[in-house]
Amino acid sequence: MRTQRLYHSTIPRLAKPPLLAKLPTNVQERWAAKANDYKKKHFVSFPPFTAFVEFIRDQATIM
Repeated sequence: MRTQRLYHSTIPRLAKPPLLAKLPTNVQERWAAKANDYKKKHFVSFPPFTAFVEFIRDQATIM
């Protein structure tokens, strides 16, 4: 049950590349760095989707 809940709260492995491919290269690179930092800090395989959404919101205000 816990595994299923964790799966739903992370960006699925197959959905990540097409979603990121729509972003400008510099934003993709910034997300990769932020995601890597998140994974190291929280000892997880993928950051939660909410972290990605927050990142995109921040990028939208910058651009």
